[in-house]
Amino acid sequence: MDKNKFKMVRCGTMEKNIFKKISAVVPTELDFDRAIRFEYQIPNCTLIPDRVCHDDISDIRQKYAVKVMSAGTTLSNKLNDVLHEFPCVRHLDPVYASLLHQRYNMYHYDRAVRQVSVTQTLVNVMSFNYVDLLRKDDDCDSRDKCRSLGVTALARMLTFAKSCIPALNLLDQVREFMASVEDDAAATSLVNKYSDVLPPEKYPFPDIVWEDETADFVDPETLLLVEELDRRYELWLKGGSHI
Repeated sequence: MDKNKFKMVRCGTMEKNIFKKISAVVPTELDFDRAIRFEYQIPNCTLIPDRVCHDDISDIRQKYAVKVMSAGTTLSNKLNDVLHEFPCVRHLDPVYASLLHQRYNMYHYDRAVRQVSVTQTLVNVMSFNYVDLLRKDDDCDSRDKCRSLGVTALARMLTFAKSCIPALNLLDQVREFMASVEDDAAATSLVNKYSDVLPPEKYPFPDIVWEDETADFVDPETLLLVEELDRRYELWLKGGSHI
């Protein structure tokens, strides 16, 4: 069979509306919170040896390193699921690309995808760097210093994950609308209907957050949340109570 003919046959059988194939659930702020809370759930303490509640600094370092690594992986995976399922603009069928652009603005969509990608990278980098500090930094030589470093790491990763919530909300709106389009004919009809891009205030342009713009920044409320989770967990380790 002629190669060009084969390509035409394949393209003819492909689903043009890629958004109908999306199965990933776009994470919410609550999902990100749960990723951190999971590290402090009492049943999960079996993942960490009992001896970590002693004063051996190497055990304390390891306890927080495990939490940071696990939470970082969970947050990163949630963002990666979105990146894996939501198509790049260049992969869209022209009709559906036109519809997306007229309904939501293609550049807003593309920037939202980039925000999720940047956030995932930052979470990965922060997780790696903090784990490295917890395991190797000579200045991390006391329980309080290890605790402060570990709690800050978790709070910073959660802060950055939450920073892309506006972008995730936009992507979910796009997915819901585009997946509801029945077929190519309906898409063409809607392209003619939405001849003007909707006002920017209805579908705000997501701002990409870069690490150097928020160096060492931690949302105060997020930090308080993680500090309280850590305090309760320490009480349980010491036999205080099940909270």
